[in-house]
This record gives sequence, structure tokens and C-alpha cells, in this order.
Amino acid sequence: MKKQYLGEIINHPLLGKILPVDFSPLKTCSFNCYYCSLGKTTNMTMQREDFYPVQDIIQEIDSYLTQNDYPDYLFLTGSGEPALYSKFGELARKIKERYPSIKLTAYSNASLLYDPEVRRDFYECDIMQFNLNSIIAEEFSRINQHHSQVKIGDVLDGLRKFKGEYTKPIWIHSIFGNKFNISEVNIKGLRKFIADFKPEKYIIRTFEKENDVEPLSDDTIKFIKSQMDSLNCECVYMGFD
Repeated sequence: MKKQYLGEIINHPLLGKILPVDFSPLKTCSFNCYYCSLGKTTNMTMQREDFYPVQDIIQEIDSYLTQNDYPDYLFLTGSGEPALYSKFGELARKIKERYPSIKLTAYSNASLLYDPEVRRDFYECDIMQFNLNSIIAEEFSRINQHHSQVKIGDVLDGLRKFKGEYTKPIWIHSIFGNKFNISEVNIKGLRKFIADFKPEKYIIRTFEKENDVEPLSDDTIKFIKSQMDSLNCECVYMGFD
């Protein structure tokens, strides 16, 4: 079967077997992150849209799951920022109605969390994952290369509001790149934010190999670990070996 909205089931190191579900045109996002594995953002936007019919996505999920083992999670990803899909909440609710044994997760850059409707849509997920690479505006902009409407203060405020409303686990991801977001003030600022926020999991990653970006120095890695190891939540280091 030719798939438009689904990837293949893959083994995720933290979630088990996951099946990616896509519902937006490639690289429709509010960020243009330097390290993004999908490449350069071609549709930089903050406008939510009904990209594809929910029923079409559900039909493809139905067809796939009648012929394959169930995953542990459906990963509602989009080819960019999942909050930009205006039918996210409707899609998630319909999936849960049909497949209550399969959990849902999404990975968001948190840029639209100021919108109560976006926050409500994300309530449907069993785990919400958010990216937060910096709390310093200059470094936040350097690594995320975001839409002009995105402000770090709004992102942090949206995360705090969501934390106060959401009753299920939240994971925060920080991705560090040499010369992008490794200042002492940013690393310490992230540590303070995470300590106050108390996510269930804090995933600390490095850029995947980039031709024009040197890996983090041993001193930088040691400093990051010295700050994060004492956090009151589970810390997971990925790519630090």
C-alpha cells in the first residue's frame, strides 16, 4: 500500500515501537532549525491550517493497522510543527476512540502554546514533548531561526500555562550545538527553567554530525552535565558519548 500520511514503525529508544503520522506539507513550520533532519523550512508560518482531511488520515491508519502489528505509540508529527494542523485535536480524538490501546505523543517547538486552542488540542496526547534549546533570545533565534512573530517570552509562558493545565507527562528536549546555544548563561538559565518546570523527562542532545559544525568540546559537555545532573527529574543524555 502506498502511504501518504504514515511512516514505518520504528524502534524508539524511549517510547518503544512508534508509527509516525504526518498531516502537513513538508517543512511547514514556525522554525527553521539549523539541525533539522528534514532540511530547510519552505513554508515559514504561524497560521494554523486544515492541510488534509482527518478522515483520509484515519482511513490510512485503519488500512495499515489491519495488516500490521500495533505500535506502542502513534507519533503525531507533521512535516514541521504539528500545532499548525488546525485539526490536530479532532484527529487525535478520533484515533483514541478507534484505538484506545495505542498511546499518542507529539513533538512541538511550543511556539503556538500561547493559543488556548492549541493547548487543548495537545491535551489528547498521552505524552507531550517540547523542544527548548535556549531561554536567551539571541541564542534562541540563532539556533531556531524562527518566524518573526515568535518571542522567547511567549514560548516560556506558553509552556508554563500548558504545564499548569495538562495532567499527563511532559518531556522537554534541549539540543546543543557548538557556537549556537552553549553560553554559560544559557545553560544555567535552562537548568533553572527545567528545575522550576519539573518535566517528567529532560532529554539533552547534541547536533547530529554537521559538516560545518564542530562537536561540543569536552569542557562544554562536562559543564552541561555538571548543571543538569542535579535536576529533580529524569535526565537522558543522547549523543554525548
